[in-house]
Amino acid sequence: MPKDEKIIVLSMYDGIGTGRYCFDKLGYSNIIYYAYEIDKYAIKVAMSNYGDIIQCGDAFDLRKNDWFLEHTMKLWEQY
Repeated sequence: MPKDEKIIVLSMYDGIGTGRYCFDKLGYSNIIYYAYEIDKYAIKVAMSNYGDIIQCGDAFDLRKNDWFLEHTMKLWEQY
């Protein structure tokens, strides 16, 4: 796969963004990276290393009565 081909990643329980780090180290440059994570310290580390990560919040929010797919899709449409 060409290193500049667009790759869309959905990372569940992202931690400190290790998946994003791996793509970077492999030389991929056109990454759209969505992450579900709730630990504020992990998010802070991930965002300080890769400010382009799209933080989606808590994956378990889908269990809430007021959760709707359109909210998540609005995040994704930005990219």
